[in-house]
Amino acid sequence: MIQLHNVFMSYQGDGAALSNVTLKIPKGEFVFLTGVSGAGKSTLMKLLYGALRPTRGQIVIDGINVTKLTSSQLPFLRRKVGVVFQDFKLLPSRTVLENVALTLEVMGWGKKDINKRVYHVLKQMGLEHKINSTPLRLSGGEQQRVALARALVNEPKIILADEPTGNLDE
Repeated sequence: MIQLHNVFMSYQGDGAALSNVTLKIPKGEFVFLTGVSGAGKSTLMKLLYGALRPTRGQIVIDGINVTKLTSSQLPFLRRKVGVVFQDFKLLPSRTVLENVALTLEVMGWGKKDINKRVYHVLKQMGLEHKINSTPLRLSGGEQQRVALARALVNEPKIILADEPTGNLDE
């Protein structure tokens, strides 16, 4: 499902963020990546969903060589990958419903199906009563659950999460 072959990543002016990473994660595996701050965990995640390109090496996700995708092909990869960002990346002027629905809108779903699916996922997250709230009116934990709902709403094959439980209650 996810394969990295001799992946290197360097940032301009800094040393290597990743050096010769080779890894294979089969379908159905649940993997935690741990390490000290600055170890390259977020960099690896950005490489996996195509926000960054490796300096060298190959990244293959669900049979797709991410390193060879053009910018116009990346959205098709991202439909298979749900991403939960460390800083949520919720749109402050949009409601909870609109933030979660965005994924499905981009995929071309109809409004009725979007509303049904979003409500279902928000109910699972215990947020159905916040559907018309904006992110700034939510606690950090609620914002985190909205970000999780957005990543899960289209039932992606892969979930990438950067500190997904950092703001959640036990």
